[in-house]
Amino acid sequence: MNTLHRRKFLQLGLLSSAIFVMQGCELKGITTMRSTIELLQRDLFEKSHTLNIKTTHYFYNSVLGHSRISQEEKKFLKNGVSWLNEAAQEQYKLLYVKLPRHHREHVLQTISQSQWGEEWLSKMLGYILEATLSDPIYLGNTNENGWKWLEFQGGVPHPKEPYL
Repeated sequence: MNTLHRRKFLQLGLLSSAIFVMQGCELKGITTMRSTIELLQRDLFEKSHTLNIKTTHYFYNSVLGHSRISQEEKKFLKNGVSWLNEAAQEQYKLLYVKLPRHHREHVLQTISQSQWGEEWLSKMLGYILEATLSDPIYLGNTNENGWKWLEFQGGVPHPKEPYL
């Protein structure tokens, strides 16, 4: 395995690992970034879920794997998932993924009042929309469902490889 593939494998392995939500020395819950992002996609933009947009594939490959997105922003995006779960834990004593929809909505409204929350939700919604409207080569809009929904014809010729 060459260095680039090994590095990508290690990054993806670390990113799909568990998120531990702690309060002091007490473990409050365990979830994954993937499950949180999948549910967040539904909560922020239900249509992307009904269109079968692969937001998590897009997020892991085209966002976290993109060379022009700073490490600082990638860290902020990943930390936001932990902070979201911590906020849910503080408000309802459950992880975000374990909450009913109306409680999740309240958590999102609460974090949107903070600077980090507003910025993080804005970035996440932007990436969800990118996944919905991007070329299928970027692994989000795989069957062109986002384009079909908008009755849009994608650019021709399509890219032969992702620009990452």
